[in-house]
Amino acid sequence: MTEIPYLRVGVDDQTQGRLFLPRSHPTRPATVVLIHGGGWKAGVDSHALDALASQLQSRGVTVWNIEYRRIGSGGGWDTTFTDVAHAIDFIPELARATPLVNPEDVVVVGHSAGGQLAVWIASRAVRPTDGPGPPPRVVPRAAISLAGVLDMAATGRISTNARDVLGGDRRDVPRRYALVNPIERINPAVPVTIVHAVDDRVVRYSVGADYATAARKLGASVTTVALRSGGHAAPVTPGRGMSATLRAIDKSMTSTTGPWTVRQHY
Repeated sequence: MTEIPYLRVGVDDQTQGRLFLPRSHPTRPATVVLIHGGGWKAGVDSHALDALASQLQSRGVTVWNIEYRRIGSGGGWDTTFTDVAHAIDFIPELARATPLVNPEDVVVVGHSAGGQLAVWIASRAVRPTDGPGPPPRVVPRAAISLAGVLDMAATGRISTNARDVLGGDRRDVPRRYALVNPIERINPAVPVTIVHAVDDRVVRYSVGADYATAARKLGASVTTVALRSGGHAAPVTPGRGMSATLRAIDKSMTSTTGPWTVRQHY
């Protein structure tokens, strides 16, 4: 495991990621990107997904577990989002350093706020010049939301986190919601898997279900994995929840859909 900066912004250890490499040649084709949650706020960092990263690494998967600036640590609109975009687009640079990274076959996985970021990353190719961030160099073959905030306006009625990171509610900053709110910017070409516990009280199960309905109306492929219990942390907690997540990642890596190649837009 190696810490690598993806963006130079001075003395700041938040614009870096940790690269988990298999001990030998990868036994799975894709590079998996992990994006942690925490309400887009300082306090939770990428170590929250170390257990999942280690599980994937032990299965022969290359993992890029990224950090990004958050509210309270230099983030917010639009820094949080541009950081994540730069982290994804840095994957070709990682591939130049080691053949264990595959830049043409990428699966993006995020928990909670990270689920929003993962599914948004999959949508960047829809309007590639709109941002936040530059036009994408990398478009993932699949995105996986683990109890993700797939409708930031809906969760904003329960928590202030989405309003805080976007700088207002949907009435105040509609353009920002249109750019990064997953349910408002859907890429039908990238399959999405939603792993969510039905008893989640932080991000309600209905948030993922509503996204799935909207995406399917546009012809997108959406798979929903309903966990019976475990709450918000269920998909990233060792046990049945994480096992379901690992199966979802494995299916996304071996799917015949994709892969997308570097610099390919649609």
